[in-house]
Amino acid sequence: MKTTEIDDQHLRESSTKNQFFQALENDRRFFQEAFEVMLTLVISDPQLTSEVADLIAADYRSLYLAILKNQPQQAGDANQMGCCKDFS
Repeated sequence: MKTTEIDDQHLRESSTKNQFFQALENDRRFFQEAFEVMLTLVISDPQLTSEVADLIAADYRSLYLAILKNQPQQAGDANQMGCCKDFS
């Protein structure tokens, strides 16, 4: 009986996840809002920020390169990206 309850719960959770993912695909504004919430959660934890940054750099190279491309160079230091000025 317990196994059946667990299986039923897993199916409901899976169905809920599928509905959520489908809503993300269908509604660009909903996707943007959800993404902003997730990014806020990520930047609130320095370790998670580092892990997500590593994940993006390793597994989502095109996104990583697009982010770097959109960062303006600082006029004073050609070796440092504008995004990194806070670290100097």
